[in-house]
Amino acid sequence: MYNEKILKLFKNPLNSGGLQGADGIGKYTDEVCGDCVKIYIKVDETQTITEARFKTMGSVGTIAASSAMCVCLVGCSLEEAIKIDYERIYQVTGEYPTSKLYCIDFVIKAVALAIADYHEKLEKDVKKNVNKLKAPSAKQTKVQTLENVQQQVPTSINVLETKQAELKQEEIEILEEKQDITTKEAKVKQVEATQQEKSLTLQERIEQEFFSDDLPQAKPQESTFLSDIDKVEFVEPKSEYSILNSPMFKKTITTTVTTTKKVDVVSKQEVISEEKRSSNAKAMFDSMFEE
Repeated sequence: MYNEKILKLFKNPLNSGGLQGADGIGKYTDEVCGDCVKIYIKVDETQTITEARFKTMGSVGTIAASSAMCVCLVGCSLEEAIKIDYERIYQVTGEYPTSKLYCIDFVIKAVALAIADYHEKLEKDVKKNVNKLKAPSAKQTKVQTLENVQQQVPTSINVLETKQAELKQEEIEILEEKQDITTKEAKVKQVEATQQEKSLTLQERIEQEFFSDDLPQAKPQESTFLSDIDKVEFVEPKSEYSILNSPMFKKTITTTVTTTKKVDVVSKQEVISEEKRSSNAKAMFDSMFEE
């Protein structure tokens, strides 16, 4: 059924085994026959396949086709690899029986999956690189952080100065309030003293003014009592006792004292002086009658 080339590749397959660090891996499993083909490829910067290997579990035709496909992939670009067909495989294996062409189909599908896997990984790598380019480096982050701090420092200084000014203003207001309180307290004390003075009754004021021992003695005034006495008409007394005790004498003395001082308010010193003058006058009259 199979030619010698196919059998030779089955017995001694080329590029068999896994590939570490493969850029693309394609795995295809047929649900009908159960054959499983896994293709590994490595791709350089020019999108050229530099190495290809396989792992296949299946029939003779599938294993031989997998080996032949890896031979054909090496040195091909990805565009050329996706276009490999039966004719290209026949150049390595010879013609396949028509009933076994599905073995080559399994391998072609596995190669397509490997190339698709390569593109997916490449796209992810590109996205990672783009993200790396967008993401700032550690130095850039430090520089940016330093710039942000430098921008925030003037703002912090302004805030601090504003707060200091507010505190000073509050201190000034507190001092003004204290001064106002002191002034109000002084006014209250003054009002209390005024009210206390006003609360003194007339009698207390008179007692303080007239009956205080600490007050200075008033200067004695020149008495007009004797001149007033000259106006009194005396009657020749029958005896000294009768004259002193006579109603006329008492009336005369009372009239003299009354006419001497007719004032509404007198001081304590003046009252005492008048009493002394009256007693002196009485003594004088006594001495006159004794003679």
